[in-house]
Amino acid sequence: MAQWLEHVPDKNGVEGSIPSTPTMDSYIIIFFLVGILQDLLATLNVRFIALHKIWPATVSSFLTIVVAMLVLYNILGDLDSQRSIPAIIAYATGIAVGTFFAMKFKLESKK
Repeated sequence: MAQWLEHVPDKNGVEGSIPSTPTMDSYIIIFFLVGILQDLLATLNVRFIALHKIWPATVSSFLTIVVAMLVLYNILGDLDSQRSIPAIIAYATGIAVGTFFAMKFKLESKK
């Protein structure tokens, strides 16, 4: 055992050996991007329903709910009170941007 420990490299002072925790800026960016994704999916889901596209509507509905629940889980479970409000604001802003992008997409009905 002692011989094995002599050959184990020392990682003290080596950057990157321990993963760093995400910064507040990265949380804001992640929640913003996830908000865009979620509302893009939700808006497209409504369009699929209006076009009577059953499978795309079903899949987009499922994905929308999974994304929403994961965000809720992370905001409630992983963030403290100082980080949760900015994360919610970023998420809501992302949702608004997602609506804008989803409204710009044109879905063609193949009849």
